[in-house]
Amino acid sequence: METMTKDQVARFKSALTPDLVKRRPGPGGKMLDYIEWVTAADMLDEIAPDWSHQIKSIQIFGEGSKAQVAVIVALTVSGVTREGVGVDWLADEQGIKSAEHDALKRAAVKFGIGRDLYRGQEGMQNIRANAVAAGESAVAETFPAGAPSRSLSGSRSAGSEARATEKQLEQIRKILTESRDLLSEEEAKRVESYLDQAAGDGLTRSKASEILDYFLGSFEKNEAGQRIKTREGHLDKRRKLVRDGNRRAA
Repeated sequence: METMTKDQVARFKSALTPDLVKRRPGPGGKMLDYIEWVTAADMLDEIAPDWSHQIKSIQIFGEGSKAQVAVIVALTVSGVTREGVGVDWLADEQGIKSAEHDALKRAAVKFGIGRDLYRGQEGMQNIRANAVAAGESAVAETFPAGAPSRSLSGSRSAGSEARATEKQLEQIRKILTESRDLLSEEEAKRVESYLDQAAGDGLTRSKASEILDYFLGSFEKNEAGQRIKTREGHLDKRRKLVRDGNRRAA
């Protein structure tokens, strides 16, 4: 009999990032955070593609324009089944579908998907922390630790790579001095290590370009000679996460 793995449980709990969280007015004018059912389904597809769900019951209560429908859904992941209840107004067939989707989402919460949304401000802090941790992992994968493949001298010889330019190094230094608050401790250490390598003639121009492209994004010049950003960098995404967090805390 199959069962959920510890890795699946951990990934369910940490999969949600701030950009996937929506907001809507709740009781008393209070804004509520939520995720769409399709977001939960996408996470299930990615983490546990063997998942399935079954409608256990459909109950209608009330009459006329006040009629509502309650749907109970059983969600099964790797042999583990948990149920959720969804309720919606029964204006037409769409009401039943909406209730089913809501029930599926609530069952997914019992596996850990979106559970932090029920923890208020502390939960949103956890979600932002998960996004930051994912960013640290991306840095580790993109910029593996270790010295460059060859040590470069001041002169260039056939087959050797050019050293990073002073302009590139200045841009890398600015990442530390002007955007330090956007970097995790791991990211800052990585950038510092590359500057140390540059001091010993160990940072190539291509590696410096790779670092700058990752943190700052890619740029191209248009017909007017203006420098246009064509791809967001890691710092752009981190600034967006911070802005989203500040708006939710306001």
